[in-house]
Amino acid sequence: MTSSIQIRKRYEVVLQKMIVEAIRFQLGID
Repeated sequence: MTSSIQIRKRYEVVLQKMIVEAIRFQLGID
């Protein structure tokens, strides 16, 4: 039984990883 809090926490972690990857990508281009 998954609570909405766990789902949101997991979503935040995925979102953070995507942001970090995007920043690395931009820094790599520059």
